[in-house]
Amino acid sequence: MPRPKSYGHPTHDSYARERGILLDELERHGNISRAVRACGLSRTTIYDWRKESSAFNLLFESARRKGLE
Repeated sequence: MPRPKSYGHPTHDSYARERGILLDELERHGNISRAVRACGLSRTTIYDWRKESSAFNLLFESARRKGLE
């Protein structure tokens, strides 16, 4: 059976992968723009994820703080 089209939005399978790349980059550098470029998604998508999930937002902020230390 063919996979459904994502229409520019990450599929469930890629969500974990993209999120991991984003958080890893934030932990390394603390730079949101750099992390967004590394995971290949828009800042808008990342900010939407943060609004939709308090758990993701906590992970995001924690990773960003580590990257800024």
